This record gives sequence, structure tokens and C-alpha cells, in this order.
Amino acid sequence: MRLGLPTLLVVRTPDDAVCSLLVAAPHVTAMSAYREWIHHHRELMAMRDAFVVASLPELIDDFGRVVQRLNHRFRTSLPADPWTPDKLADTRQAMEAHHRIVHAGAPHTAPWPS
Repeated sequence: MRLGLPTLLVVRTPDDAVCSLLVAAPHVTAMSAYREWIHHHRELMAMRDAFVVASLPELIDDFGRVVQRLNHRFRTSLPADPWTPDKLADTRQAMEAHHRIVHAGAPHTAPWPS
């Protein structure tokens, strides 16, 4: 925010975020996960002028439009190249490599829906 960098906040629905957290951290209760989601998003509201918001489906299905909003808001010219099967495969491969390094490949912390 202080650096003035173009920032995108990707928001998941509370149910999707909580379900993902409960799989990754089974010791967390659903109620505390919902409370955390609410708290986190309330904190972000104070900074809402510093970022562009997109839902996860919007990011996946209409990436170009999301980048256009970023470019408009921050007066940038970020490329809005569409996802191609090759780019998707490269991204998934990079995410899985990172997952193996950081989480030793633990299935309950998978970076990709399974």
C-alpha cells in the first residue's frame, strides 16, 4: 500500500475459504475459521482504496478483464495475456514444485484443488 504497487486481492467465498482451511488445518474449528475470515476481510476494508478485488472464479475465467481493472486503477500497462493450456500447465507445475519444497508434498496442503 505504501509503495503504491498495483495490488490485486483475490477473494474466495467464506464457505470455500473455510473448507480449504479445514482441510489444510484440521485442528481449526469451522466457527473459528469463519470468525477469522470475517476479521481478515474487515481489516482489509480500511485499505480498500489501495487494491483491486477479484473473485477466484473471475480471476480464472476472465483474467484479461481483471488486469484491465488493475491497469485502469493504477495507470499501468500490465499484459493481459489469456490463459492457454501451456501457461496453465506451467503454472500448475511451478505451484506443485513449490509445494514439494515448502510442505514436503503433504496432500492436505495441496496448492491445487484435488
